[in-house]
Amino acid sequence: GKRTIPQIFIEDYHVGGYEELRALEKKGELDNLIK
Repeated sequence: GKRTIPQIFIEDYHVGGYEELRALEKKGELDNLIK
């Protein structure tokens, strides 16, 4: 994806930017990362 600021981390996992965060949410994978 594009290099956006801010870069998002969940614990030690690098998500990326907002677009990557939204993609994880749409695929239903975000909830598993934040549990």
